[in-house]
Amino acid sequence: MRSPYGAQVRSLRHGSRAGPLSVRLLRSPRALARRLVAACAAALAVWLTVTALSADPQGPSVEVVVMATDAPAGHVLSDGDLRIQPMPESLVPGGAAGTPGRWRGHVLSGPVRAGAVLTDNDVNLAALARGQPGDVVVTHVELRSASLARAATPGSRVAVVASADGEIVADDALVLAQSSADEARGSPGVFVAVPSSAARRMAVAGGSGGQLASPGSGLTLLLLPPPDEAGASG
Repeated sequence: MRSPYGAQVRSLRHGSRAGPLSVRLLRSPRALARRLVAACAAALAVWLTVTALSADPQGPSVEVVVMATDAPAGHVLSDGDLRIQPMPESLVPGGAAGTPGRWRGHVLSGPVRAGAVLTDNDVNLAALARGQPGDVVVTHVELRSASLARAATPGSRVAVVASADGEIVADDALVLAQSSADEARGSPGVFVAVPSSAARRMAVAGGSGGQLASPGSGLTLLLLPPPDEAGASG
C-alpha cells in the first residue's frame, strides 16, 4: 500500500524546491547581468565578423585607363581603344593615368591585351615625333614646379630655358607627354620633341647622370601661345 505522503515527498524532491529556486536565480541581478554581458559579446562578435568580411582589404579604389580591345605594336590609340575602370589604389601600377586623354594619339610600343592597365611603358614616345619637320628627337625636361609640369599638356608649345642664366636652349618645343614625380627621378616633367642640336644644349644646361651642372642650374619652361594666336598678336 502506498504511503499517502509519497506524492508530497516526490513533489518536494523534484518540484517544490527546484521551481522557486529557479525563479530566484532568474530574478537575480547577477544572473541578469551575466546574460546581458554574454548577449552583448555575441552581438559584438557577429558585428566584427560582418565588418571584416565586408571591408576591402586592398583599400579605396581609383579610376585608371585600361585597354578596351587587343591592339598590336605601332597602333595609334584613340578613344575607342580606351576605357575607365576602378581599381584598388594599392594595385595601380606606376605610370598609369586616370583620363583617356593622357594616352589619346600615343603609339603602342608593343602589343597590349584588352583589360590591361596602360602605363608610360606601353607607349612609344619617340614615335610621336614622326612627321615633325627637320632632325627632331624626343627628350625629357625635368621640372621643379609640379604646377608648371601639369600646365604643359600634350600638344603645347614651350620654350625651354636654362634656369642658371635664363638662356633659351629650345625656342619652340612640342610637348608630347607628361611624366609624374615617380617616373622622372623624383621630379615631375614633360617629354618634348626638339631638334637634335637643341637637345644637346638642353643636356648641357640640365646636367647629366642625375646631377645638376651647378647650384641653381636646371631647366624650366615658358608656355607659348598657339601659332594662330601668336600670329594674331604680331
